[in-house]
Amino acid sequence: LTPLMAESISTEGAMPSTTISEQDQGSELRVHVGDELTVRLSAIPGTGYCWNVSGEGQGVLVEMGQPTFEKTTDVRKLGAPEQQNFRFRVESPGVHQLQLKYRRPWDKSGTAAVKTFSVTIVAQE
Repeated sequence: LTPLMAESISTEGAMPSTTISEQDQGSELRVHVGDELTVRLSAIPGTGYCWNVSGEGQGVLVEMGQPTFEKTTDVRKLGAPEQQNFRFRVESPGVHQLQLKYRRPWDKSGTAAVKTFSVTIVAQE
């Protein structure tokens, strides 16, 4: 694992926020209780595939709302890639393997995910 001391962005009165993406695959991220974490992953929702959180946050992370999509290119292009954004709040100290799988959510046939994104979250007081 590659330790990742992500830059936190702090604004007056807000909790520190950290953003990670595909480049952070397999890394270890050190955060503090109360921090917010945003995961930005490339997706092409027009294909039916999207990222899904795999497993529970084990009390360390809590997902904040539903994932959102953000256009990254000209909106007139059909099938253009977008950024799928997930927001989490660090709730308690501990170590958690955050894993997201890129698959069709309705496909219950047991088909493996096309891609997997995984980082180790180390949450401290």
